[in-house]
Amino acid sequence: VVKALLSTQCKCHGVSGSCSIKTCWRGLPTFTQAGDRLYRGYLSGVEVRAVASGSRHRLLPASPAVTRFSRDDLIYVTKSPDYCHPEPRLGSVGTAGRVCNASSTGVDGCGVMCCGRGHTTHTRRTHHRCHCKYHWCCYVTCQTCATWHQIHTCN
Repeated sequence: VVKALLSTQCKCHGVSGSCSIKTCWRGLPTFTQAGDRLYRGYLSGVEVRAVASGSRHRLLPASPAVTRFSRDDLIYVTKSPDYCHPEPRLGSVGTAGRVCNASSTGVDGCGVMCCGRGHTTHTRRTHHRCHCKYHWCCYVTCQTCATWHQIHTCN
């Protein structure tokens, strides 16, 4: 994935912006670009099974609806667990009770993370130090302020 996303980047060197010398290099993609590409591959992954062919094994699509796959496709032998529901055998605790982002449409959003079960909004008060003052010499005094936050958790 990273190799496919490499880009050529160049910079010119010279007097007053002239391009008398041009230096180019291959630049890495951002972590987000690589992650997005992997995630799209994960969503469109092809399930395969190993089939004996003489002394070797070949990987063939497990579904008759898929006739073939390319070397750039992500393939898997076993399905990913359903992360929506607890699977203690696999160490998955599910998403019930997890904090989600009500304003996001991404994987951290309540719509995706809560698997269609909805979410509950709680208002929580937190305390933190504020209005701190430095006194000569050598200590700091602060007040304690309260802030209200909305916390969204999956049902």
